Amino acid sequence: MLLKYFTSLLFILVISVSAHAQTSNVGVGTQTPTAQFDVNGNMRIRTIPAADSTNNTLLVADATGNVKTAANPLNAYFQFKQYTAGDFPNIATGYSTTDWVGLIVGFDYNTTSGSATVPNGFSLWMEANADGTWHIRGDLVSVIDQWNRIQAMFVRTEIAKRLVTGTTNYGQ
Repeated sequence: MLLKYFTSLLFILVISVSAHAQTSNVGVGTQTPTAQFDVNGNMRIRTIPAADSTNNTLLVADATGNVKTAANPLNAYFQFKQYTAGDFPNIATGYSTTDWVGLIVGFDYNTTSGSATVPNGFSLWMEANADGTWHIRGDLVSVIDQWNRIQAMFVRTEIAKRLVTGTTNYGQ
């Protein structure tokens, strides 16, 4: 009878601990975990399987250390755009000079005389406009531009600052 009593008590204790473990937070290096798995300190994963499909997800940490998935990690930091304009382009990109650094990464053109006509020079630049956005301006010298295709890349200012050493004005 006593054995049956202890067996029943042990069974109830195991069920209680299991139920408690399923609903509680677990902390490593903290007595007060605030998430289901809360690590206070450095974390190390000794073996990470190689990515094997396009369905992999990038994990990022916010300022308080909460781990989340990045919806589209590259677009969050880098944007590539192509613009088409005529003679003397003044293209409003819509990208904030505070949040983004604008770069011209390529261009091609066609003139009223055909693309074989070589201009005497060209000016093409990204400029911080008075409205706080990047504008692309320029001209091909001595020809009338039928169109200009301009490829631009925009990099988040926070990333650009990590890539550049020294003092740089990012259009602000």
